[in-house]
Amino acid sequence: MIKVFDSNLTFKGFLDRFNSFQYSQNYADVGSFQIKAILTKETASLLQEGNFVQYKEFAGIIDSIQMNDNAGEVPTISASGYDLLGLLKSRIIWKNVYYKGNSERFLHKLVNDNAINPTDANRKIPFLALGNFSGLPQTTERNTKHETLLDECIKVCNVADYGFAIDLDAKAKQMKFRVYLGEDRTAGQPNQVIIGKAFDNVMMQDYTYSTK
Repeated sequence: MIKVFDSNLTFKGFLDRFNSFQYSQNYADVGSFQIKAILTKETASLLQEGNFVQYKEFAGIIDSIQMNDNAGEVPTISASGYDLLGLLKSRIIWKNVYYKGNSERFLHKLVNDNAINPTDANRKIPFLALGNFSGLPQTTERNTKHETLLDECIKVCNVADYGFAIDLDAKAKQMKFRVYLGEDRTAGQPNQVIIGKAFDNVMMQDYTYSTK
């Protein structure tokens, strides 16, 4: 069941009937999603550009709608978009920023100065807030200007081997930015994760070989 909110994070309803829902999440980059459903008044009302969707821990924003209503076919609607990190694409770091110190604090500073409490209030991203500080140890030295906020966050995280995300807290009407360190799940680790048909956690498997 997918929850749908409008651009003011007001709950609009549940989307509980859909043909497919695919989403991807990345460790240190923007994820994406696509929803396909039969076109009805309800689905057309819920799946609108600018609306937020939430499924378990995933949350995203609809930025594209496609409707098909061809003779002899069941009418369909497709909505696609990006996860909440995509909001950071819309902000440019205008002023030159030199920083030397803790990487996580730098990321919090970038987001705060350019999207939460910017000098120009028009650049504020509504409902965005800083999450809890994780206390990660890596340091960085950066000199940046005219990068998008998203691109700079990606660069800092790639060097530090950190992930970052924006979590939706719909009840509090907040979108919380956080930085985190991934967990090693390879074989031999205490919390290892092994994937394979022998473990009954792979339902389908395709193999393609090409010399091109």
